[in-house]
Amino acid sequence: MSPVLLEAFHNPFHPTVHKFRSFITPADIVHFHTDFMVPWLMLEKDNIGFNYKLAGGSMMIIGTYNFGVISIIFNIEPEECLTCEPGIFGDSIHNQCDTNFKAKFRFPNGSIAEASTTIRGPIL
Repeated sequence: MSPVLLEAFHNPFHPTVHKFRSFITPADIVHFHTDFMVPWLMLEKDNIGFNYKLAGGSMMIIGTYNFGVISIIFNIEPEECLTCEPGIFGDSIHNQCDTNFKAKFRFPNGSIAEASTTIRGPIL
């Protein structure tokens, strides 16, 4: 048996994702939106998630979940990124890492997927 290397990314294997996919036909989707959030108190400013040299920022920390779910739902990669709007701390220390982002993608059939993420979200 050969070794298998996997990213710790559970969505492709999660039963609820498979159940949801059983209710839809990717070609029939017109618009899809996904939103992920981490409350601000879970990540201090000195967290490695805000370290640019370690590929920090919301897109790298949890944005990959947005992109992964979008690919699973559409069963294909997007054709084009229409917009990507990152937000930063603006404190002159962490300006290279995004704290949130909103992105919009177009798929070959014309469908649109939107993703938004923040690692500075509200507590409630």
